[in-house]
Amino acid sequence: MTAPEIDAKMDVDVRARLERRHQARQVNAFAPHGARRPGGSRRYRGPAVPSVRVRCPSSPVSMRAPQSVPTTSRKPGTPCGCGRTITLDDADDPDMRMPFQHGTLAWEAPYHRRVGIESLFADLKKNRLGVHRGYFRGFGIRR
Repeated sequence: MTAPEIDAKMDVDVRARLERRHQARQVNAFAPHGARRPGGSRRYRGPAVPSVRVRCPSSPVSMRAPQSVPTTSRKPGTPCGCGRTITLDDADDPDMRMPFQHGTLAWEAPYHRRVGIESLFADLKKNRLGVHRGYFRGFGIRR
């Protein structure tokens, strides 16, 4: 079953249920590991790399974390990426590397902020100021 699309006019109950689903999966996401390098690449660490967000039987170091940390359902010895650190260049999957995980509240705030800013600029350009190519024309005492 696919999740419903995220919409600004979404029903509050559906949005809350979708947010709970995203927050539950947040622990499994790869996190940025250090700053972006001068060449444009960046390292990302798996959820079982210290500091551990999830315990994975395939990554023995992560199993030293307390029992309160969630455990994956992997069997020991099964290959997975939980305990790996990867390096991605700017050309590698640019849509997957966002500052916030898609669908979370942290992602939603700047997503809808852009619409508001563009509306403000359009209002200034057409209704408040006469903005044409190369110059501004403002009316009133305060320009």
